[in-house]
Amino acid sequence: MANNNQDIKAVAEQSRIKPPHGAWGKLEDKLDADLKLAERKKRKLFSGLINIAAAFAILIVCVFIYQETQQDLEVSKGNIAEWEELGTPLDNHYNITRIHSLTEAYKS
Repeated sequence: MANNNQDIKAVAEQSRIKPPHGAWGKLEDKLDADLKLAERKKRKLFSGLINIAAAFAILIVCVFIYQETQQDLEVSKGNIAEWEELGTPLDNHYNITRIHSLTEAYKS
């Protein structure tokens, strides 16, 4: 049995096929190409995510600008939801005749 194993081992070593001269270089080139392809895919994914984030940021800015311009248009058209109440107490500060009558009342 030991002889049988040695015979098989000897036959196996003799029947080994040596690769052609440039086979290892070709294999190395293919592996390098696969690594470069994987790196390109990672870069494409990263740049794609950056592009999506930039587009989202631009969309938010555009919506904000649109809302700001719409508010300005509503004010210029007079469509204001709440008006400040300018009642008599606030009007008295700008009414010159009322100011004169108040100053005379305080003098006397």
